[in-house]
Amino acid sequence: MINVLGSLAIGLVLGISGRGGLSPGASLFLATGVLGGFTTFSAFSYETLQLLSRGSVGVSLLNGFGQIFAGAAAAYVGFLASRLG
Repeated sequence: MINVLGSLAIGLVLGISGRGGLSPGASLFLATGVLGGFTTFSAFSYETLQLLSRGSVGVSLLNGFGQIFAGAAAAYVGFLASRLG
C-alpha cells in the first residue's frame, strides 16, 4: 500500500507541476526528496512518468522493464551468493 500511495502522490505532484502549480525546484524536491524517501518505488514511478510525458515511450518502457528485471536479477544473484558460504 505504501508503494501505491507514494505513486499516487507522485502523480499528483507531476500533474500539479505540469499545470504550472509548482516550480521545477519544488516539484523535484517533493517528488524525489520527500516522496522518494517515503518509498523508492514512487521515485521509480515518477521517473518513468517524466519520460512518458516527454514523449520518450521507448525509453520509459526500457526504464520500467529494465529496473524491474535488474532488481529481480540482483535479488536472485544475492540469493545464490548467500548459498555459497
